[in-house]
Amino acid sequence: SLSYHTRLAQFFCLVGMGDTAALDVHLHPLVLINISDHVVRFRTLGSSRRVLGALIGAQEGRRIDVHNSFELVVTDDEAIDLEFFQQRLGQYLEVFPKYEALGWYSTGTGPQESDKALHKKIQEVTANDNPFCVLLDPSKLVATSASDSEALPVKVFDSTARVGQGPLQIEWK
Repeated sequence: SLSYHTRLAQFFCLVGMGDTAALDVHLHPLVLINISDHVVRFRTLGSSRRVLGALIGAQEGRRIDVHNSFELVVTDDEAIDLEFFQQRLGQYLEVFPKYEALGWYSTGTGPQESDKALHKKIQEVTANDNPFCVLLDPSKLVATSASDSEALPVKVFDSTARVGQGPLQIEWK
């Protein structure tokens, strides 16, 4: 059986993406630690809200290197605090000028219908035409199930926007 740290190191090399193999996503272990810490703190506070954060790093073609992440502030009406987002992103880009906003993270087993509005807002704010989503499945963080599995409970979702009659349609892969 592989240790957790060995699996984490292997995960850094390439995130398994199912149908989205066209993306070559390299997720730094710091990002996984940030997301899991965010989830644990929310659980400890008794919050039932999904965690939400931004992913930053570098992209060249279909290769994506996610180097860091930061939590997003969510307002009472479930919207992201855009001023906080832009300020925090600006701070990272000042220190790491070659980085860019690549997408966002949350919890769950797959994107929800409500994620489409968030995804569109991330597109607008970051000027990234195709941000992607990383979801951590918190149900698999339970000690008994985590020890039974070799796979990390993280999935990457790429999106495809379809323009037709009516509003813009987003499909997840």
